[in-house]
Amino acid sequence: MELARMNNLKFNEEKTVLGATELKYLGHIISSEGSQPDPEKIQAINNMKIQDKKGLQRYLGMVTYVGKFVPNLLEITKPLRDLLQKDAV
Repeated sequence: MELARMNNLKFNEEKTVLGATELKYLGHIISSEGSQPDPEKIQAINNMKIQDKKGLQRYLGMVTYVGKFVPNLLEITKPLRDLLQKDAV
């Protein structure tokens, strides 16, 4: 905190958490172990109802957001991305 004061950085006391072992940030859980997707985001993806092209685009956007945790994401989502092509049935 002293270093922050010396550099004129101010923290909102209501939003500041000291001594936490993990935190949620932009849809990720960050800890000393690294980062992982927030389970609430994964649940939201699992609960999405895709009814049209826009819904599929939103779904793929959410999946891509957590994509660094999914090996072979491009291969897995290719059939869905193919549906977005202009000539797709």
